[in-house]
Amino acid sequence: MRMAIVNQDGFVENVVIIGDDSDWPTPDGCYLVDAETSGSPGDTWDGKTFIRPDRKDPEPTELDLLKAEIEILKTKITALEKRGN
Repeated sequence: MRMAIVNQDGFVENVVIIGDDSDWPTPDGCYLVDAETSGSPGDTWDGKTFIRPDRKDPEPTELDLLKAEIEILKTKITALEKRGN
């Protein structure tokens, strides 16, 4: 059986496959929920349904973009220095 390990806050910590007659010990502070058709680590269990969080990455800030450009320039400078330019 595919089971979700859910903590007391309803957060799915992991998903495991265990046998029907298994006496697998549930981690402290957690309980198992049938996850045969859905449920993944990071989801939330509301008592009836698994809810997948919005996993949209935030847009990079101008500072993030400038830092990335600096790292690229550092790499180019290092390569030029190794060539003796």
